[in-house]
Amino acid sequence: MENQLFRQPMGEARQTLQRVLGEYEDFIEKRRAYSDAVLAYLESNRTEPRPGQQPVTMAVLCQDHVYEIGTHLAALREKLNSMRELPEWLAIRRSVQQESDAAFKLQSARRAEMPLEMTLGNARPSASVSLLVYRNLDHQFMDQVSRLWRRYYQSLADAVEQKPGGAAPLIAIRGGAGTAAPAKIETAPSDQGTKFPLIGIWTYLDRSQKFNGVAEPTNVLLELWQEKGVLMGRYRGSVPDFSGPLKLDLRLQGQITRTGTPQILEFQSKDPAATGQIVIEGPGENGLELMVERRVPAGSAIPRGREVLKRR
Repeated sequence: MENQLFRQPMGEARQTLQRVLGEYEDFIEKRRAYSDAVLAYLESNRTEPRPGQQPVTMAVLCQDHVYEIGTHLAALREKLNSMRELPEWLAIRRSVQQESDAAFKLQSARRAEMPLEMTLGNARPSASVSLLVYRNLDHQFMDQVSRLWRRYYQSLADAVEQKPGGAAPLIAIRGGAGTAAPAKIETAPSDQGTKFPLIGIWTYLDRSQKFNGVAEPTNVLLELWQEKGVLMGRYRGSVPDFSGPLKLDLRLQGQITRTGTPQILEFQSKDPAATGQIVIEGPGENGLELMVERRVPAGSAIPRGREVLKRR
């Protein structure tokens, strides 16, 4: 999921994350049901003790938490390692570091709380933990792992959307809930109430040969939306240059012009650091194609070129 996420449109990526978060919430619900079952077992042992019932000792409780936290941390490390080649990897790792450290500290605390049980023949059997102790310790464990994974999935949303204040909080989609309705196409004031035709998702079709530049680009994705009367966008893709393929992630912004005239958007790129313009012509009569030109200063780290994008 992680590596596919950064090739999806931002809206689709957010839906993916919210569905995965929902699956995690389903798992947490099952884990809570297990905790409730243990509490019921402890209460039954307290009110109606029967010979031969196994005690839920402090050692067993701590051992379970040590193992479970280790499993969560190992899964998180595996996910982070799978993204090492992505430019967003470092920001994601830093974002989850605090919760990861907190989970490790809780694991160490549980290991330290684990009593040393002497296995002497005449040793008295260990007593079960009280309801209050089990409830408090298990709640602390559940709260920590929940914060760990919520922080992780939110950090993925932040990395995908790359908004200055971070992405909006994710809302889990649980138990087969339907996909949210697509975003409403906003109206441009300059178009006198008609739908502004550029807003939406546009993509380059591989092997279409509709390009001008060093070679054919791959995985180009253009997203355009209106925000407070301004046309905003994001251009992502792999574009060949004389030195080899170059991955681009350009943030776009510009004033809306009347339909039928070229739309000029200023862009900023962090990696490689560069600025320039994206010029959009179209869509044509069929409303399905745009001509997109990368207009950059001489010597820019972003290669010049243009391609035809289809509405997705």
